[in-house]
Parts: sequence; C-alpha cells; structure tokens
Amino acid sequence: MKNKLFIILLVAIALLGLGLRLVDYDRLPGFEETQDEFFYPWAGMTMLQRKPPVGWSWFEAYPKREIKTFWGAQYPLVSPWLEKPPLYSLLSGAWMLLSGAKEIWEVRLTVLRLLPIGLSFFTIILTGILATKVFSRPVGIIAALLYATTPTMVMANRMSLTENLLTPIVLGTLCLFLTQFKSRAGVTLQPFLVGLGAALAILTKQAGISLGLTLILLFILRRNWRGTIITGLFSIFAIGIHWAIGYAFSWHLFITTQQELLAAFIKEGLPQLTQTIFLSPTIARKEHVFLDGAMLLGYLLLFSGPLWLKTQRKFLVEDILAFPLIFVLLLALAASGAGFSFYGWHVYPVFPFLMILLASVLVSQFQAPQFLTLLVFYLILGSSTLRFLLQFSTKYQLLWPQILAGGLIFLLSAFVFKPKIRQVIFLVFFLLVIVVNIYTVVDLNQIYPVMAQPQI
Repeated sequence: MKNKLFIILLVAIALLGLGLRLVDYDRLPGFEETQDEFFYPWAGMTMLQRKPPVGWSWFEAYPKREIKTFWGAQYPLVSPWLEKPPLYSLLSGAWMLLSGAKEIWEVRLTVLRLLPIGLSFFTIILTGILATKVFSRPVGIIAALLYATTPTMVMANRMSLTENLLTPIVLGTLCLFLTQFKSRAGVTLQPFLVGLGAALAILTKQAGISLGLTLILLFILRRNWRGTIITGLFSIFAIGIHWAIGYAFSWHLFITTQQELLAAFIKEGLPQLTQTIFLSPTIARKEHVFLDGAMLLGYLLLFSGPLWLKTQRKFLVEDILAFPLIFVLLLALAASGAGFSFYGWHVYPVFPFLMILLASVLVSQFQAPQFLTLLVFYLILGSSTLRFLLQFSTKYQLLWPQILAGGLIFLLSAFVFKPKIRQVIFLVFFLLVIVVNIYTVVDLNQIYPVMAQPQI
C-alpha cells in the first residue's frame, strides 16, 4: 500500500510539473535565448531522410556555409554537420517528422519543445526515485516537488537541448545501478542495463562520458569488476559509434570540428566555471537577473557535500555526489564555454542532484529544526521566495525590509514553541515556498511579456 501511495504521489507531482512547463512554453524562454534548439532537429530530420546532416555553425572547420534567414535570425547552414553525437538529433528529428514537418524551416518551437517537456515528466519521477534510493521516501517526494515547481527547473525543461535527454538517462541509469536485480539462469542483467545507460549518455552529448566514468568509479569502490568491465566496454562501443558516423561522412571534417569545439571552450575552466555557476542560478537572461534561492542553496550544498554529508551507510556520499562533481569537472576541462548561458543549460543534468540534496536537508530540519540552519535557509531560500512574490506586487517593494524582517520573526518564532508546533511552522514555510514557486511560473508573463516575442 505504501509503495502504491508513493508512486501515486510521484506521478501526481510529475503531472503538476508537466502542467507548469506547458504554460507559455513556446515563448518563455524566448526563441532568441539560444538558436541551438534548431540544429538538433535539422540534423536529425536530414539524417532520417537519408541526407547528410544539416545544421548551423560558424566554425572555421566547415569549408562552405550558406547564410539563411529564418524568423528574422541568420543561420549559417553547413553540411555535413558533425559537432554533436547523434541521439538527441535523431530523436528530435523523428519527432518533427512525425508532426508533419518535411523541411528544416518548418520546425516550430510550439511542437519541438513538447519533446523536452515530455522528457521532464520522467525526469521528475526519476528524481524522486533516486532520492528515495539514496535517502528516504520523504526526501524523494520533496525532491520531486522541488524539481517540479522551482522556476529555474521549469524554464530549463522547456528548451529543446541535449541536456534534457541526458538528464533522465543519468537519473534512470543511477536508479538501475542502485537497484538489486535477481539473477536468472546465472545472469544478472544490471551491469548490462547500466552499461547501456552509459552508452546512451555518450551518444547524447560528449560530456555524457562522465556517467560512464562515475559508474566505473562506483563499481570499483564496490569491487564489482564485472560491472566495471561491462560499463567500460559499452562506453567504448558508444564512442566508436560516434566516430564511425564521423568517418562515414568526413573523417577530416569530424576531427577538425571536434578540435575546434574543444578550442572554443578551453579558455574557460575551474574555478571560473564554478564561479559562473554560482553567478547564474537565474530564470532569465543576464540583463534580467532573477536569482533563484533554491538553485543557489542547492549549489552550496553540492560543493560542500563531502564536508557535511555524514552517514553510517557505506557509499551513500559517493552515490549522490560522484556524478554531479565528475560532470562539472569534465565540463570545466572540455565544454565550459565562454558566455555561459544564464539558463545554464550545460549543467542541466546537475539540477536534480541540487534538489535532492536540498530536500534531504529540508527533511532533516523538519525532523529536528536547528536555529542557525533555519537562518541560512531563510537568508537564501526564504528571501528568494519573498523577492519572487514582490515581482508581482510593485506597491509593496518599498516595504521589502519590513516584510523580510516579519518573515524572519515568523520562522524563528518556532523556537519559542514545543517541537510539534515548531514542525508545523517549518512546514508552513516550505508550503509557502512551493505555492510562490507555482504562482511565479504561472504568471511569469507579467515579468517577461510574451506578446513582445515572435511565436515560433
């Protein structure tokens, strides 16, 4: 019965998240935020039509390009376009072909963005399942609810980018890794399924190799040499597929584009990437700084995780922290990039882990509230929630100091009462955060008018 209730709650939360992601999804974020959304379906459509993949690129490695103007923006078309692994291109291309689009200029965000939004339904559920496997069911429910309603997550999941496929692949593979499978006829399928997940991650994005490296590390820590070898072989096979596609079209062009891709991003790195991540927990472009306290607090918990996450359970710290930290390290070495997006799409796969860590601390504080910890929560998460609310009530913005002080007094007054009353006050605080998150997502068009943007 408890299992059924848990699954029902997760599905309900995922449906809530799906509904929030559909609000003005084709206009917020604006199509000018990144033109990357288009070259994936273009490449996939042309490949599925048995043509060399078409994309757009300013890389000098391409000898020829044709400048085309679509929707008031210029696109330097190149073919064969070989910069990225093929999986998301094929998936998004198939989606557009099934929708009736035949030519690349017939791609529309109204249809295209339904794909990442659909994928986010599974991401929300998998976030809850992974949090449950590592921590507990309450943490799983809270993590899923945070991921479903936090404005940054909602905006991120609307964009048709490889990271929105890589994220559920990572979560699903880690869930499989942490699941005990029964052997049949002496064969355990777990290592093969986990290896398949590692391969799919690599075929989605170059940085997806971080999942394979994470799994190999976790297998080694468990002295599971069979799993280590199988995951390694699957990863090598996936790299081989990517290289084979490059060889089939033009090996020289493939190598030069990969080198130029690396050179374009190599100027950045640690600790600049880490600094940029902390500067960019926003739900808007740089000129519209709109800080998200849940994101900021999540990053603080992630990078300090090895210091505070103490447990008697073996491997728990590695299971939850290994992938996001290895992913950020790989990103810094190979793909951090100048002009890091203020939607931070390069680090989308890290987002669920931020919410899982945040949920784990929220649950522990609900069970045993501590004065200084709650103060930190209010300074980052509480103040962010109040700022969200004040974005819609300009007449109260001058009362910001009084409102901030009043909220702090309300929260800290919990320590005057008995533990049960303390828990109720903390629960009210959390519910206010969720309600304001939902209100913010539903009414974002009041802050960033959608009518001013072209509908693509």
